[in-house]
Amino acid sequence: MKIKSAVILLTSLLVSAMAFANEPHQSLSLSGHVTYGSYSGSQQRDSILSETIKLSYMSFDKNNYGLDISLKSSVLNRKQPLSDIDGFNADIAYFLFYKLNDGNYLGGRIAVHHISSDDNNSDNTLIPYVSAAYKSSDGSKYFDAGYAHIDYDDTIAKQYTATGGFALFNRKLWSQTRFYYNDLSKMVQSKNNAFAVEEKIAYYAIPKKLTLSLYALFGERLYAYDPDLGIAYNVADIQKGSAGFSAVYNITERLEAYADITYERFKNSDINDKYGVTYYTGGLKYTF
Repeated sequence: MKIKSAVILLTSLLVSAMAFANEPHQSLSLSGHVTYGSYSGSQQRDSILSETIKLSYMSFDKNNYGLDISLKSSVLNRKQPLSDIDGFNADIAYFLFYKLNDGNYLGGRIAVHHISSDDNNSDNTLIPYVSAAYKSSDGSKYFDAGYAHIDYDDTIAKQYTATGGFALFNRKLWSQTRFYYNDLSKMVQSKNNAFAVEEKIAYYAIPKKLTLSLYALFGERLYAYDPDLGIAYNVADIQKGSAGFSAVYNITERLEAYADITYERFKNSDINDKYGVTYYTGGLKYTF
């Protein structure tokens, strides 16, 4: 019922927003993807399947602003005798950049993430996120500082992030680094904080046609919120790193296809469980 109601709401918003899609300096897109994850070496987890739909509106007038709404349903299949865990997540984010006299932009992003899950520890959790950001007039530099407040039953995680991005080699490459620091009010997995560095490199192999990306996470994350993906890691296991590859191909001027493969490592010290998970994702995006 939650999924049906959410899809109806998103469809209504799409129909309303399409009235503005053809206005100058504005764009409206609808995307969806499916992700399948296969676990290896886990004592409890077998596989996970999720479906995500996202509506994005952007304005590129003198000031830049936009709205992203994403809905995600998931089923985590666990090994017997453990029961499966169903989840439904909604993420709403608004960004705004003011154009300064020198042509550069100052602004930020505000987001709210809601979790509805069979996992009692994180069920009915609302995660607020806010950031302040700067981007250069030519789009070759980007910096932000963000904060997320994550209040689960077993602890409160205060997440601080700092991000820097640069265009390199005559804009053929984009390099982005993000630092994560999560401070926990109560110890989880014998830890009261976690620190990680995430690096992403995008290569514009064929401009406006094919983009290839590599990314990796070094260090540890615990109860993290990813503001770019709009994803909350609500499992009480320590993420020990990750690596992935993605490709975006523009089939037409308005339609693009997306594929991704990601590997993540986790550790649960309470039950001495070390495992990995490989995610396979495929999706489409249409711009009206």
